[in-house]
Amino acid sequence: MVLSQDEIIQIITLVVDWHFPVVQVAAMYQITTERVYQLVQAYRKTGLYPAPKRLGRPPIIPSPEHRSLIISEKHRLGVGSRCLHKYFRSRLGIVIGERAIHRVLLEENLTSPEPKKGFRRPAWIRYERDESLSAVHMDWHQSKCNGKQVCVVLDDASRMILAGGEFDRATTEFSIQVLREAYEKYEYIAPIREVITDHGTQFYANTRDSQGNAEHAFEKLCREMEINHILARVKHPQTNGKIERWFGTYKQFRSKYPTFEEFIHWYNEIRSHQSLDDENGDMRTPNEAFWHRVQGHIMRNCNYLFNK
Repeated sequence: MVLSQDEIIQIITLVVDWHFPVVQVAAMYQITTERVYQLVQAYRKTGLYPAPKRLGRPPIIPSPEHRSLIISEKHRLGVGSRCLHKYFRSRLGIVIGERAIHRVLLEENLTSPEPKKGFRRPAWIRYERDESLSAVHMDWHQSKCNGKQVCVVLDDASRMILAGGEFDRATTEFSIQVLREAYEKYEYIAPIREVITDHGTQFYANTRDSQGNAEHAFEKLCREMEINHILARVKHPQTNGKIERWFGTYKQFRSKYPTFEEFIHWYNEIRSHQSLDDENGDMRTPNEAFWHRVQGHIMRNCNYLFNK
């Protein structure tokens, strides 16, 4: 395997500066431990990073048509070079290399170099439910775009926004309204089984009796609908990380759309989600992922009706 200059620097940095085990670094870059030792010893002997072997073809320059397509789809979808590469291949049948796309975006100032992303990392373990509607996330966020308070119900398996809105105040009543809307909208497929929230007063009564009981309208609704209310650990936003990440997308793109509904349509049905690859490695939109991941519910419903 031929290593690039960046990869050689990364390998030496991991071993010399960060003290990573040589065996782990070799596995990450799919090279032998002898090659890692060779690079490190050369660096320690000369103080210079070894130069890579110059092999392979020169970089491919996209045609003017492809360049224009890259720029227009970047503006429309708001995704990076990896997502655009998959989108062009799966949706348009056009193969444009990820690096070629990245070069065009850099030249047009539509992205910026991120050296930290150049490091290879071990395979990411994704924690998500297999079926849509088995768990949803809820939280509140104050919009810097219009000053409104935003609350949504996000499906864990598909990342689709099932219901939501922008409100003047963050209240328990609006939390109930949004959850009830999501529940009733998709109840014909399957009832929402679990809802994950933080300890915010819109969802949970922090003042409780000695037995841990309290009267809170949102908690009462969950009991009535037989929804298991899961509370995120205090000061541990990772538990509700999917919705926190969605709020990041909201902050980045909401101002481009006149209404909240248009923004949700773009997010759910137009923008492919980087974490929703299908079996072939092609990305889905949250809406596509949702309907793919409720097939189990739909099949069980059909079997029930046919056998009734």
